[in-house]
Amino acid sequence: MDSRAGELVQIGLSRGGLLRVCVHPHPGGQGGLTDLRALLIADVLTRVIELNDVQVLVALAIPDSWPGRVDDLVQPARALGIHPPAVTRGEGEVRAALGGSVDVHFAGAGVDGLGGVRVEVGEAAAVPNRLAGDRDPLALRLALLTRRHYCGAQFTPGILDEADATLHRWRDGVAVWARAPSRPMPPDVVRDAYAAFENNLDTPSVLGQLNRLADDVDVADGAKFETFVHLDRVLAVDLARDIGAGPD
Repeated sequence: MDSRAGELVQIGLSRGGLLRVCVHPHPGGQGGLTDLRALLIADVLTRVIELNDVQVLVALAIPDSWPGRVDDLVQPARALGIHPPAVTRGEGEVRAALGGSVDVHFAGAGVDGLGGVRVEVGEAAAVPNRLAGDRDPLALRLALLTRRHYCGAQFTPGILDEADATLHRWRDGVAVWARAPSRPMPPDVVRDAYAAFENNLDTPSVLGQLNRLADDVDVADGAKFETFVHLDRVLAVDLARDIGAGPD
């Protein structure tokens, strides 16, 4: 089943302010981008939950027969701004390493027999089967966030180029808006963004809200700045990077 982040906050609060999360790579080592997506969605959930003052411990459960190297998954994850797992263990050792039973499992097809809450991760593939290029590495993170995490998705060079362009456009905007007097965040935008995060981690809806906000001439630049930087605490695509170096 999928779960609402708001419900998981309550689970964490009932456990003394701690939520235990486990990411399960494909047992045959064939997950590739799907396994990276699972780590990303766990990272998004972690950021949403921690906004509610609940600590999250994330484990990466390596199947005994997994043919890959852990670094082949963890290193690309770091490039996407994903916090490294607190625990990397064999599947049978995760509970002891986390100090208790797992509350939430992130897994794609081919991973069965999990107890507790399961968050489905749809298959992700790059077409052509490569991600290299001159794009910002966080463009891949942004591209992955444009799709519902439980739906299958293919990422073409065009999709990644579009995400890269959006990333640079938003960073330029934030750099310009940072020069304006601070203004309160639009309450409706923040309310709807939080509702989307807590409703099955609906990141595409949040990104759509930011797109509309960026073009809204009725919202003060200072309010746009505060909103983009605040929501980037979850999106984590480094939108404040170019402050001080934005276009004139």
